[in-house]
Amino acid sequence: MLWEYLAIFVVLLLLAYRWATANYSFFKDRGIDYHKPYPFVGSMWKMILRKKSMFDLVIELYNQSSSKAYGFFELRKPLLMIRDPELIKQITIKDFDYFLNHRNIFGVDNEDPHEMDNLFSSSLFSLRDSRWKDMRSTLSPAFTGRKMRQMFQLMNIVANEAVQCLKRDQIAKEGFELDMKDYFTRFTNDVIASTAFGLQVNSFTELENTFYMLGKRLTNLTALQNLKFILFISSKKLFRKLLRLKLFDKKSTDYFVHLVLDAMKYRQEHKIVRPDMINMLMEASGMIQTDKTKFGTIHNWSDREIVAQCFIFFFAGFETSAVLMCFTAHELMENEDVQKRLYEEVEQVNKDLDGGELTYEALMGMKYMDQVVSEVLRKWPPAVATDRECNKDITYEVDGTNIEIKKGEIVWLPISGFHRDPKYFENPEKFDPERFSDKNKDKIQPFTYFPFGVGQRNCIGSRFALLEAKAIIYYLLRDFRIAASKKTNYNFFRDRGIDHHKPYPFLGSMWKMILRQKSMFDLIIELYNKSDSKVYGIFEQRSPLLMIRDPELIKQITIKDFDHFVNHWNIFGGGDDDLHNMHNVFGSSLFAMRDKRWKDMRSTLSPVFTGSKLRNMFQLMNIVANDSVQFLKDEKFSKDGFDLDMKDCCTRFTNDVIASTAFGIHVNSFKDRENTFYMLGKKLTELTTWQNFKFFLFTRLKKRFRQLLRLTLFDKKSTDYFVRLVLEAMEYRQEHNIVKPDMINMLMEASGMIQTDTPKFGTIHNWSYCEIVAQCFIFFFAGFETSAVLMCFTAHELMENEDVQKRLYEEVEQVNKDLDGGELTYEALMGMKYMDQVVSEVLRKWPPAVAADRECNKDITYEVDGTNIEIKKGEVVWLPISGFHRDPKYFENPEKFDPERFSNENKHKIQPFSYYPFGVGQRNCIGSRFALLEAKAIIYYLLRDFRIAVSKKSMIPIVLGANGFQIKPIHGFWVKLMPRS
Repeated sequence: MLWEYLAIFVVLLLLAYRWATANYSFFKDRGIDYHKPYPFVGSMWKMILRKKSMFDLVIELYNQSSSKAYGFFELRKPLLMIRDPELIKQITIKDFDYFLNHRNIFGVDNEDPHEMDNLFSSSLFSLRDSRWKDMRSTLSPAFTGRKMRQMFQLMNIVANEAVQCLKRDQIAKEGFELDMKDYFTRFTNDVIASTAFGLQVNSFTELENTFYMLGKRLTNLTALQNLKFILFISSKKLFRKLLRLKLFDKKSTDYFVHLVLDAMKYRQEHKIVRPDMINMLMEASGMIQTDKTKFGTIHNWSDREIVAQCFIFFFAGFETSAVLMCFTAHELMENEDVQKRLYEEVEQVNKDLDGGELTYEALMGMKYMDQVVSEVLRKWPPAVATDRECNKDITYEVDGTNIEIKKGEIVWLPISGFHRDPKYFENPEKFDPERFSDKNKDKIQPFTYFPFGVGQRNCIGSRFALLEAKAIIYYLLRDFRIAASKKTNYNFFRDRGIDHHKPYPFLGSMWKMILRQKSMFDLIIELYNKSDSKVYGIFEQRSPLLMIRDPELIKQITIKDFDHFVNHWNIFGGGDDDLHNMHNVFGSSLFAMRDKRWKDMRSTLSPVFTGSKLRNMFQLMNIVANDSVQFLKDEKFSKDGFDLDMKDCCTRFTNDVIASTAFGIHVNSFKDRENTFYMLGKKLTELTTWQNFKFFLFTRLKKRFRQLLRLTLFDKKSTDYFVRLVLEAMEYRQEHNIVKPDMINMLMEASGMIQTDTPKFGTIHNWSYCEIVAQCFIFFFAGFETSAVLMCFTAHELMENEDVQKRLYEEVEQVNKDLDGGELTYEALMGMKYMDQVVSEVLRKWPPAVAADRECNKDITYEVDGTNIEIKKGEVVWLPISGFHRDPKYFENPEKFDPERFSNENKHKIQPFSYYPFGVGQRNCIGSRFALLEAKAIIYYLLRDFRIAVSKKSMIPIVLGANGFQIKPIHGFWVKLMPRS
C-alpha cells in the first residue's frame, strides 16, 4: 500500500512539474533571448521568496540582457519585456489598436453587474475595448485643467490644515521626529475624501476615523494579501469559485460599496450636485440632470462599475500618492543642497503671495518644484512596470529578426529598468533634479521616462497626484526644514567625513538580510569587506552604527576606555523600570543590564564559572554526554552507519546539560523526546519568520508602543512555564533548606534568600524575581541554541576534513587508552591540545556571535589615520567578529579549516583582538568556558564510538540560510555516523 501511495505521489508530482514547465520553451522556440525560469516560480522566485523587492527584481531582469526584447516568466506565464524606446513608442502609440488593453489579471467585467466581490475587474485600469474607451471619456473631464483648479481649492485646505496640525501639536525648537508614511497617508486620505466623495474628514485630529482605517486596511498588503494576489492572478476561477476567496476582506469592501451607493441615492433623491467623481459618474449614467449637458451619450454604467472607479481612485490615491510624497521628503532630507534651493523657491512664492494661501497658478509656476518631483518619479516611480495585452497578431522586425506577438500574449514595459539605465540617465543612482531643467529635459530620450505609464492608457489621475504632492511639500518646506532624525540619519557619517555604506531608504544597510537574500553572517562579512578604513559607517534600518575594523582600536574601546563603553546597545529596554515585569526577561538579563547593576550581577554570577565550579559541573555534563552517545549506540546501531540530524541531537544534549547543571533537574531528551523542558527550548529558540519579525518590532518600538500593542518577545505560555519553573524551585528550596551547586542556588545566596555555611558574597544584592529569572533564562537560551550550533559546525568540519578527524580521533583514542576505557575526566579533557585547536578553529570559521556592540556613555574622540573621530554619548560601535575571522589579513586562506593556526607554535602569531568568538573585554560571554567544556565532551564521546562520515543529506559546501539571526545551513546539519569496531 505504501508503494502504491508513493507511486501516485510521484506521478502527481511529475504531472505538476510538467504543467508548471509546459510553457518554458516559449521564447526558445521563437529564438528570443530570455531568462531561464525556475519550475513553478518562473523568473519571479526572488520576489516570491522575499529575497528581492519587485522594484529591484525588475531592474535586475532588465539588466540581464542587452536585447531590445527579452523574455521572462511570471510563474508559468511568458512575458515579453520591451527594452527599446522606439519599440515602446510603436506598441503604445502607433500600434495602439493592437495593444488596447492591460493584461486581464482580475477577470473580465461580464458577470452580475451588482456583484461587488471583484471591484478591480470593473475599474478603469481593467476595463477593456469599447467599455474602457467609454469610461475613459466619462472620467477625463474630471481631470481637465479647469477641474484641477477647482479641486486644488479643496486640496489646499487639507494641505494647510495638515501642516497646521504639526505646528500646533508637535512644535519644539529642537524639532520633532515624524513618520512620513503615516503622515502622508492621512493627508491623501483626507484629500480623496474631499475631492472624490464630498466628505469632510480630518485624519490628523480624528486619528482612527473609519474612512482612514478602511484605507489602511485595503492598502496594507500583508504577506497573506500578497499570496492571495498571486493566487488570484495565476488561477482566477480556482481562487474565486472553488476556494471562495476574495481579494479584499468583505467588511472593508462592503463599507466602501455602501458609502458610494448611499451617497448616490441621497444625491439623486435630494438633487444634490457636487464637483466630484461620484457626481461625474452619475451624470454620465443619466442618474442626475444638470443645467449644462456635459455628455453627448448616456452610458448604462452598472452600480459595480460606478463603485469600481471610486474604489480604484481611492486605492491608488491613498497609497501610491503617499509613497511619492515620502520619497520626495526623503530625497530632500538626504540632499540638503536640493532642499535649500527648493526652499528658496518656496520662500519667494510665499513672499509673492504676501504669506497668504498658495494658489493653483503659483504652484504650477514653481519650476524647481517640478524638477524635484520629476526626479523623484524617475528614481522611485510609483509603478515599477506596466503591460499591454496583444489583441491582434502583429510582427516586428527587431535587429534583423522577426518577432511575432500573437493575440493574447503580453508585453511588459519595465519602467524602473529604463529609469535606472545609465544609457538614458547618467549616474542613475544620483538624485539630480537638473535632469529636468529647461536646459536639459529635451535631452531625455522619448519613451525612456514614463512614471505614470505611456500612451492612451497612461494614469488618468497623474496630474491630480502631482498637484497634491507639490502642495503638501510646499507647505512643509515653508514651515519646516526636513532633517535626518536619529531613526533616518543617513547623512550621519557623511557629515563627519567617515567612510560609510550608502543605505537604502527604510532598510538601511541590512536590506539583504531583511529581504532574505543573505544570512546575517554573510552580510557582516560583505559589509566588512566594503572598506579598508579602520572605521566604517553602516545603518541598521535607521540607526547609524560605527563598525570598528582595526584591532588596536577595538583594544582601546573594550579595554583601555572600557568606562566609556560599559554597556551593550540598549535594544531590549532596561530592566530598572519594573523589576517584577516578566514580559521582558531579556531586558533584565546580564547581557542587557547596564552600568552598576551589570557589574553587581557579573560579580554575582562569576563564581558559577570558576575552575572549581566547572570541575564540579563537568561530572554532571559527563553523565549526560555519555548517556547521549550510549543512546545512539543502543537505539540506532547499524554496521552500515546511520544518518543523524546533528542539530536535533546537539540541542537535546545541551538541553539536558542545562537542566542538570543550572536547574538541578534530571531530563533525558533522547528517550523522553517530547519532554516539556526540551519542547520549551525548541519553541523559545526556533526563530521563525514571525519570531524574527517580532524581534525586529520589539527592539525598535519604544516601551509605550510595545505595551499598546501588547507585544512580547516570546509567547506568554512558554515564558510563564519558565517563570514558574524557576520561582517554584526557589520557593521549594527556601522552605526545605535545600542547597544545590547550580545557578539558581548562587542567585538565591546573592539575594540573601538562603544561608550557606560558607558566605561567598560580601554584599547581599536586592535582586528581584524578574532579574533572577532573567539570568536563568539567558543561560538557557544561549546554552540551548548557541552551544548546539558550535557542536554542529564542529561535527560538520570533522566530516568534511577527514585528515583532521583522523588526527583528533588518535588523540581521543590515546586519552581513552590512558583512562583504561573509563569515563572521561575534567583533567584529561583539558589536556587534549588538538581538541582545543579544532574547537578554536571552528569558533574562528563559525563564531557563535557574528558581531558584538558597545554603546558609548561618555563623549570620546579618537585620532584615526590623522582624522579625529568623535563618538558621542548614546552612539553605538559595532565589532564585526565574523569579518575579522574571515579576513585574509589576519588569517591566511580564511575559508580553509586549519586547526594548526592554534597550535603552540602558531597561536602567538594571531594578532590580538582579531580573534574573539565570545566577545572581548569585561563584557565577553561569561559562559564561554562552560560552552567549550560541553562541546569538547560530546565530541570526545562521538569520536570515540563513531566515525563522522558524509550523509546523502549533508551540505558541502555549507550555504547559510538567509532566514534571520541564527547561523544554520539551508538544509540543516546532517552527518552519517559509522560505528567503530
